[in-house]
Amino acid sequence: MKRTFFSILACALSCCMLMLMFAACSKDNNGNNNGNNNDGTTNEIETTSSSDNNDNGNVVVPPAHTTHEYNKQKPYANRIAVQATCTTPATYYYSCSCGEVGTQTFEWGDAVSCKFENGACKWCGKAEPAETEGLIFSPIKNGEEYTVTGYEGTATEVYIPSTHNSKPVTSISSYGFRKNKAITSVIVGDNVTHIYNDIFSECTSLKTVVLGRSVTNLGEFAFAWCEALESVEMPDTLTSIANSAFWMCSNLKSVKIPYGVTNIEESAFGRCDSLTTVLIPDSVTTIGKKAFSWCLKLENIEVDEDNPNYSSLDGNLYNRDKTTLIQYAMGKTNSDFAIPSSVTTIGYYSFAYCENIVNLEIPNSVTNVEFYAFGEVSGLKYNTKDGLCYLGNSDNPYLYLADTETATITTATIDDNCRFIGDFAFNFCMYLTEVNIGSNSKLTRIGHNAFFYCGAFESITIPTGVTKLDAPFYACTSLKNITFANTENWYITDVIDDFESKTGGTAVNVADSAANATNFLETYVYHYWYKSNP
Repeated sequence: MKRTFFSILACALSCCMLMLMFAACSKDNNGNNNGNNNDGTTNEIETTSSSDNNDNGNVVVPPAHTTHEYNKQKPYANRIAVQATCTTPATYYYSCSCGEVGTQTFEWGDAVSCKFENGACKWCGKAEPAETEGLIFSPIKNGEEYTVTGYEGTATEVYIPSTHNSKPVTSISSYGFRKNKAITSVIVGDNVTHIYNDIFSECTSLKTVVLGRSVTNLGEFAFAWCEALESVEMPDTLTSIANSAFWMCSNLKSVKIPYGVTNIEESAFGRCDSLTTVLIPDSVTTIGKKAFSWCLKLENIEVDEDNPNYSSLDGNLYNRDKTTLIQYAMGKTNSDFAIPSSVTTIGYYSFAYCENIVNLEIPNSVTNVEFYAFGEVSGLKYNTKDGLCYLGNSDNPYLYLADTETATITTATIDDNCRFIGDFAFNFCMYLTEVNIGSNSKLTRIGHNAFFYCGAFESITIPTGVTKLDAPFYACTSLKNITFANTENWYITDVIDDFESKTGGTAVNVADSAANATNFLETYVYHYWYKSNP
């Protein structure tokens, strides 16, 4: 009887709790039954499916939670409420961290160029501009579409239409406008899907670009050397920014990577001398080497907190868990910087050409320093010992050997606590004849061209702990012996990416010291040696 009574009581209490939960989640803070909070977010009982499509079409399984919190501003195409027009920005639905879309909206971006239909702006009725005289069109796809192959006009403001002869204009061929010194602005019609390689490269007067809302790819060097370029309006349909797409766009000051871009390739924004701010959305899954290198005024790289592969801290770019420092924002004016203790890898070109850093601290956590990480960082203060210049920290001031005090050095003794001989460390030390590395050395890597043109250098012993030799002996014409303390599991490759990942090399026998010097002396070709794990 007691069990029955308590069972009935428990059921009644459960029902009451459910009613209270539904009541609480169906009212805002003012008691309105609209499911929305005053801050624009919503909190609702999860009644939908446990999976949803993400923005790349893949199925996303939401994290386990009983309510959705609609507080994410993600301007993705599948969350759009109202398209942007020529007078108003687009509005999007707030979403939950699991991807579920709410009902409240937010504005994002700017008003866009008119979308023309039947010769008039879809929203305000403004007449579509006439296609710029002098554009050269060629039919493609059996005459069903057109591509723009060139421009012979004199107008400085160019409008590439959505249609030509009542057929869609879907592309602009490579080199179509290359080296045109006159054009100052370009608007690309909404049917164009691809901006191919070198299309606008070396258009030195080009200041503004508006890309139509169907463009998905920017080709290699698409806007390279457009030194006057100040603004580029890129659509959310864009998925890829190719190698060196904006190389040396020296007037480009800020970049907002569109939501939808997944790939930013190598050197995409390299040498953008005026670039100060970059915003990277969570859609970006790949950032190539040197994507933002040599941007001398870059102060802030901001990564969306939900990005699965990348993150930012104090305006610098890291991988998601901050074990790799990818790019230091070299426009920062502070002279001191301590690399976080979470970092194990200092990335490719990460500090190269930085002009302001004087005191740099490298933590003991670092186990890998990639190519040219500190290249041309001219103002660094070093820890010196026996004529050699090191970087490190208070516990180990000799962690990274960066340079020599003088190029006339004849003998070098590497501190046992040194882990890395840096790129070009002994650059043009033409009188260097002897390098001493102790049997207790902690050395793990000898950097790129570390002994570049050390013409008197005759022999070296590679200690047991070294696992990477980054083409260090280029033009060491007197080198007679390269002796390995441990000769097991060595490989050689001419591909630097294979070298960094320790894959794809060819096994090599390094037991013969004289043969090593003969067979692997880098005189004309770079050879990268690595030791695999046993």
